[in-house]
Amino acid sequence: GVAEAAAATVGKLKITSAADALLALSLNPKVGKAARIESLRALANIKDPRLAQAATEAIMDKDTKLRAAGLKALVAVDADAALRAITGVLSSDAPAIEKQGAVLALAESKTPAAEGLLGSLLDDLIAGKLAPEVMLDVYEAGKKKKSLAPKIEQWHASLPAKDKLASFKLSLAGGDAVRGKKIFREHAAAQCFKCHKAEGGDSLVGPDMTKIGATLDRTAILEAIVYPNAKVARGFQIVVLEMKNGMTVAGRLIDEVENQLSVETVDASGKSQVVIVAAANVKNRISAPSPMPETIRDQLTRSDLRDIVEYLATRK
Repeated sequence: GVAEAAAATVGKLKITSAADALLALSLNPKVGKAARIESLRALANIKDPRLAQAATEAIMDKDTKLRAAGLKALVAVDADAALRAITGVLSSDAPAIEKQGAVLALAESKTPAAEGLLGSLLDDLIAGKLAPEVMLDVYEAGKKKKSLAPKIEQWHASLPAKDKLASFKLSLAGGDAVRGKKIFREHAAAQCFKCHKAEGGDSLVGPDMTKIGATLDRTAILEAIVYPNAKVARGFQIVVLEMKNGMTVAGRLIDEVENQLSVETVDASGKSQVVIVAAANVKNRISAPSPMPETIRDQLTRSDLRDIVEYLATRK
């Protein structure tokens, strides 16, 4: 809105004469949360001495995003007060977004106490005691502190060697479904929407994701994105069957039940047809890799991945 844009502009240009208006905006419960958040950022940019007052009010608001922004702002002006507030949030049953905001604020604090608390959270991560929705946030925050590098290495060393998915499980919970939907539809490199239908679209190169959350749990969804060849969805596996009589059947494996394989192939005229093959007559079976590239995981940040998992998990 207009107020949000104005606050952002004032903060960017560091117009100190607008400080009174910014403070009033940040304290006004009748304006939108986005405008109040921008006013906090602007007050921080112009280094207004009343930022502590605005931040303290914000962390008591009912809106979780505003409280998280208040914590972040408070770190800059009163690290001790911010640390007390952060500790309270992390030990409470606050919503995931608020706890994530608290970890972000913790990462920005340069006090020894904040670093100690972050170290304790990393210990919980290593021990498997950390709430799933903040695991990624704690890991990313820890990576920003050189003194905590040994704990980051310890976490990596603690992962089960046989579980290829282990390091990606930081992205299992705590994502933003709205942002995940946007990434699914618009990410330039991943281009999920090009091959998968989900609440719209018509591509069925890959499985329909509209109700995928009712079929797969979060771990299975994560694995399908990170390692698409681990389990190719039924109906999308391409196979080449070398028969004992010397013939070859190639096409899309539609189904496999009661020792029979149903394969969609094409006849001599190019028309689609379904061939039923007895498994006992198959001499050799070759499965083609999934058309979804394995490199998708390299195109997405861990945060992107978490948001996509959250979005797809809610499709039911």
